[in-house]
Amino acid sequence: MPLARISIAVHRLTRLFLGTPAAQLTVVQVRDLTGLDPDEARIVIEALKDAGFLSERDDGVLVTRPAAG
Repeated sequence: MPLARISIAVHRLTRLFLGTPAAQLTVVQVRDLTGLDPDEARIVIEALKDAGFLSERDDGVLVTRPAAG
């Protein structure tokens, strides 16, 4: 799994969610936007969740995690 593809996908999704704070994506939409296979997409999603940037709702939709205040 090429690290460059993962890195590009992380940056692309980060920019998308920062540029559109109300954005909501499914795992399938993440795969479509990034061109990653299911395993790679899950790695990116989990990394963004672990970093506290995204959260995944019970219905599987990904949203930005609210900033702590």
